[in-house]
Amino acid sequence: MAKRVTLIGAAIAVPFTYSSYTNAQMEKKVDNSNKKYEKKIKKQQEEIKALKEVNKDQEVKIETNTQSVSDTSKKIDETEVSLRRQIAEVEAEIEKKNKLQQDIKEKKAEEVKQPVKQQETKPQSKPATQVNKVEDTKEEKVETKDTGSLKTFDAEVTYYTANAESTGKSVGDVAYGITASGAQVRSGMVAMDNSIYPFGTKVRINGTVYTNCDTGGAIKGNRIDIYVPTVSQAQQLGRQTVKAEVVEWGNGKCVAN
Repeated sequence: MAKRVTLIGAAIAVPFTYSSYTNAQMEKKVDNSNKKYEKKIKKQQEEIKALKEVNKDQEVKIETNTQSVSDTSKKIDETEVSLRRQIAEVEAEIEKKNKLQQDIKEKKAEEVKQPVKQQETKPQSKPATQVNKVEDTKEEKVETKDTGSLKTFDAEVTYYTANAESTGKSVGDVAYGITASGAQVRSGMVAMDNSIYPFGTKVRINGTVYTNCDTGGAIKGNRIDIYVPTVSQAQQLGRQTVKAEVVEWGNGKCVAN
């Protein structure tokens, strides 16, 4: 703090000031002031450094997010390509199965033609002498009645399902549930020796009329394999010998009841 004094001389008063601080005090004050500013500058520098670190972290995050988006986009593209390839494979497999199913139907249709020709050449009546000849071969025991093309006979009756244990086919196979006549298997159908009983032949067993729509390598002579929906039913019914009666001769085509 400066003090103001007045010197009187002649007729003029000349004012002047002098410092109340010594040089040492002034230096100390300046030094303190410098330290204060240095601290402030240092603090600001630290704040700037912190801001730079934050900015750097944000830049790293942005770069990471950008890379993540790029990776995700790449994965999406790869997934799309994979899905298209799988769709193409499925479509090709479906087309292959459809062709196989068509080939099977055409083959079965060709197999059906031969029994039809045999049936057309059969006489309308079957003499007793022909029946006796069949009995001698022991392939079938036929008891004839004078009823034209109809006949009764002792049949060995078994039961089968559409599953692998009976047909070798499983659910999902192209030909699953398709009979040798080309018809879809269902209740009321039987498998018989197609060389004797053409497809469409109807037989009465225990009061129920069945239609011959199927056959198989083990179905010979007077054996009749009756379709049932489940394996448990087939096992429960087992094997039986019963009287069977042809009530209508087939023409080689399966026309189920």
